[in-house]
Amino acid sequence: QITANTFYDVMQLFYAIFFWVFLFGIANEMHLFEKLTSFLYPLFHFLFKLNRQETAIYITCIFAGYPTYAKIIDCANLSLKSKRKLMAFCSHPSIGFTIYTLGINLFNDIKIGYFIFMIQVLTNMLIAFFYRKEYDEQPILDDPKPFLNTVRSGMKQTFEVFIYIFGFMLVFRIFASMLHITHPFVLGLFEFSAGTLKLTSHQLLLSNFLIAFSSLSVICQSVSLCHFIVSL
Repeated sequence: QITANTFYDVMQLFYAIFFWVFLFGIANEMHLFEKLTSFLYPLFHFLFKLNRQETAIYITCIFAGYPTYAKIIDCANLSLKSKRKLMAFCSHPSIGFTIYTLGINLFNDIKIGYFIFMIQVLTNMLIAFFYRKEYDEQPILDDPKPFLNTVRSGMKQTFEVFIYIFGFMLVFRIFASMLHITHPFVLGLFEFSAGTLKLTSHQLLLSNFLIAFSSLSVICQSVSLCHFIVSL
């Protein structure tokens, strides 16, 4: 039953964000975000000491959500120091989950969904400010791959993301069941979506905490997608 429920939840997630994960991967491979976010570079360099590529990746991660952000950082042509810096503050919840699932389905108010999302973005920007002293020079970008190779690589990366999502969601939901955990807050520490969706509509503070923490499941998903961390 746990496996069936988890598979159902992942498939709902698949239909909701598969296209966006794939699109972000393609755009990142083709260095499109560097061009689209170039106007933000002066501000982000001043506030957070990010170079142009780091700025593009940071903006991308805000909208891509976790654990996709980890895959984007892992595939970026950046130094190990720069990747570890970005991992510290690029962990944002999916904008679709936050605004639609929580805002509309849980709190019955889309404005609350936007409010939660902005809280997550602003708090991570505060963390980014504390990491502003670590700065790497602008890396040399690789030439874009042929388009068909880029599409094939994007599809492979997208399915890899969802395999890890399903695997760790299932593992931590089984752990929670074995330990007979039913309280939404404790359950959310194991797997945030299962916990947050069990909260009542007035528990706004707890939902913000669980989303910011992201749960042990998402932390494991993100680390597993970062080969530069696993190989250390």
